[in-house]
Amino acid sequence: MDWPAKSPDLKIAEDIWKLLSNSVYNGPTIKNKAFLFQTIKESIMDVNVRQRNIIQNLYADMRFRLSKVLLRKRGLCNN
Repeated sequence: MDWPAKSPDLKIAEDIWKLLSNSVYNGPTIKNKAFLFQTIKESIMDVNVRQRNIIQNLYADMRFRLSKVLLRKRGLCNN
């Protein structure tokens, strides 16, 4: 498949990083390194436990993502 290797269209990791980032920064202001590390640990647990269904859906959606990339490549899709 002739598509950029780092295409965001196919990188589930980008979506997972976004979930983690939102979890870290949607809380109280981080004022020191120890609090940052604790917040990151809690956010990882949050993503792994409470948002696991989102990650599973991203994997389940991979066939659809690949289809959209192929359709765009062939000029058959506008979005």
